[in-house]
Amino acid sequence: MPQMKKTILLLGFGLVLIACSKSDNSPTQSGVRTWTVSGEAHMLGAIAPLAGVVVKCAGVTGTSGTDGKYELVGVPEGQQTITAQRADCDDYSYVIKVEGNTNHHIFMTLNGVDLSGVVTNAIDGPISGARVAIRGQIALTDASGKYEFSAVPHGTDTLAVTHLNYNSYQAIFPLTGSVAQVNVVLTRDSTFQSVVSLAKYVDELRATLSTFLPLDHMYLKANKSDTTAPDFKSYLQNIYISFNFPAFLADQRVSLLDASLLMSSDGPYPTIAIRTFSLQSPWSGSLTFNTQPATGPLLYSGSICDTSGAKFWQVLGTDGFNQLLVSWRTQGISNGVVIKGATAVGSVGFYSASATLSLRPKFTLRVRF
Repeated sequence: MPQMKKTILLLGFGLVLIACSKSDNSPTQSGVRTWTVSGEAHMLGAIAPLAGVVVKCAGVTGTSGTDGKYELVGVPEGQQTITAQRADCDDYSYVIKVEGNTNHHIFMTLNGVDLSGVVTNAIDGPISGARVAIRGQIALTDASGKYEFSAVPHGTDTLAVTHLNYNSYQAIFPLTGSVAQVNVVLTRDSTFQSVVSLAKYVDELRATLSTFLPLDHMYLKANKSDTTAPDFKSYLQNIYISFNFPAFLADQRVSLLDASLLMSSDGPYPTIAIRTFSLQSPWSGSLTFNTQPATGPLLYSGSICDTSGAKFWQVLGTDGFNQLLVSWRTQGISNGVVIKGATAVGSVGFYSASATLSLRPKFTLRVRF
């Protein structure tokens, strides 16, 4: 009997030793062993670390640092699903086998928009070599004006398009979904020196005669008695100018930004107020005072000349030209303008279309298309 008690005691002691001998290097939770899962996060195909990736596995959460590294402590042993998320990336998921401390690298795929489009000009068509930039990415348009970006990060950003020969373009776009197309129309500004096709003056003193001489001058005078004239008679001298709009201005997509008609005086004169009117019908070189075409709307009023000497003076501006342009686009004919003196003054001399090119009336316009 004592011998049996001794055997039972030894057996019980052995069981205690066996129970105490089960141990490992990780903490236990309810009898399940846990381990540490760690690694680095990168963008797929990139070497640089990816920060701010939220990593989860079996209820344990961590975030990658600026070095891309993350660490999850206390992941239960066994087959587990590890997930990762970042706002600009596709969600990541992978099944790993946790049998000890486990190293697992995460490679994220950028969650972005495949963006494309065509850069053109209303008149010129496709524009090659345009620089397109958005969210830090840059592309150049090809011969057909096309540009492409792959996986542009979601969000709202400015699309900027530049080209040496065109005005810069900027617009804010929300980048959502997986595919987007944004076509851009660039504009350009051009300045043209157009043609003054006919310039002439009429004289009330010779109301039925066409004034041909002198060929290089036109004269302007207000309607009031001129005591410096030999016959002291009240009379008018009006100046007529006709010009040709460039053919491309017929296109409604072309806008007139600035325009001016300038005339060069032949010397110093007292200041004179003028008014410039449109004409209602065509006219020619045989124009006389008595055969003047009907006068249309007032296009411009201002003052010209001073005692400083000969120079160019504006007799028609942008607003007036735009009125004429509307009429020309409708009728296809430009009848020109008549310039009339608005205050009493002696005759003022201006160089005409027959004078040297540098002194002829200047018709300048700046357009955008």
